[in-house]
Order: sequence, then structure tokens, then C-alpha cells
Amino acid sequence: MTVCVLTSTATFATQSPNWSYAEIGYIKGSVSSLEQADFTGIHLEGSVSFHENFFAFGRYRDISDSFNRVDVEANLLNLGLGYRHGINDKTDFFTTASFASISTKVSYLSEHESNDNNGYELSLGVRSMLTDSFEFMTAISYEKIEGNDTSFKFAGFYHFTENISAGVNFQLSTDVQYLTFSARYSF
Repeated sequence: MTVCVLTSTATFATQSPNWSYAEIGYIKGSVSSLEQADFTGIHLEGSVSFHENFFAFGRYRDISDSFNRVDVEANLLNLGLGYRHGINDKTDFFTTASFASISTKVSYLSEHESNDNNGYELSLGVRSMLTDSFEFMTAISYEKIEGNDTSFKFAGFYHFTENISAGVNFQLSTDVQYLTFSARYSF
């Protein structure tokens, strides 16, 4: 039995990152221009590989914060396509293009203001299995919704099995920084 478990672990570790997965997480972040704004919320993400080198993905984040009797809610959605190319047997270069949407609602006492904006996001990055169980991802993204923004992303996932992993994702942009803790099921 021990030999089977060790063989199974070694088999999934020699492969490049899996592009078919479902992910759920907790997000915490801040907005530089609003010193008192520290938002929290839920992160949902999924990706499906539909060809040897192509994948479709979606990402949804529902975040909120309250400060000085002001309630802020935001929903962020990305739906897109990506292309991956194996650099070697454990590392993939990728690029993505996605529709991006942000919906915000700000409430103060009985006053409410809502705003919806759409745009796009383009990304370039690398995902790699650094060890038998540890995956690292880094990317740079350009987003155009209300204005232009460039962000840098770094993520690490620990793979408990071929299908189950947990990770941390850090994203830094001009005005927003956030940290996501998530669990992933790969299929």
C-alpha cells in the first residue's frame, strides 16, 4: 500500500500544472486611496482545459467593508480564454484575455450610489511545479475598466493529493492590494 501511495505522489508531481480546477477562497485587501478601507469577501474561480494548450476560466469576487457609517460593496467578474505552452515538463507559460466587470454600491445612511463598469484584462505569467507538492505562479496583468491599471500576482499552492490543494495568492496594483486564501479541487 505504501508503494502505491508513493508512486501516485511521484506521478502527479512530474506533470505540469493542471488547468482544470474549481477554487473557493477568502479574500482580504485594502485600497491605498481609502486609508480606512480594509475589505473582505469571497473568491470563486474555475478553469477548464478544452484543448492541449487552451483553457476557459472565470473568476468572481464579492467584497465589502464598512467604515465611518459608509458601507461599500463590490462584485468583480472575469470571464476569459487562455493559452498555455509548456516550457518544460513542470512549467507552463500562459497568457489570458478576459472580459472584466466591476459593480460597486456605496451607502451612507439613507443615500445609495451604484456604479457598473465593464472592460478587459490581459495577463502574462508562469505556473510551475517547483517541488513534488508545491506550485508557484507569477503574472503581470493589464486591466482597463474605469482607467488603466497594472497588477502583479504571486501565488503558491501546496498539493496534498493530485486533486486537492490549498494556496495563497497576493496581488499588488497601483491602488489595491489583496491576499486570498483558497482551497482548490483539480479534475
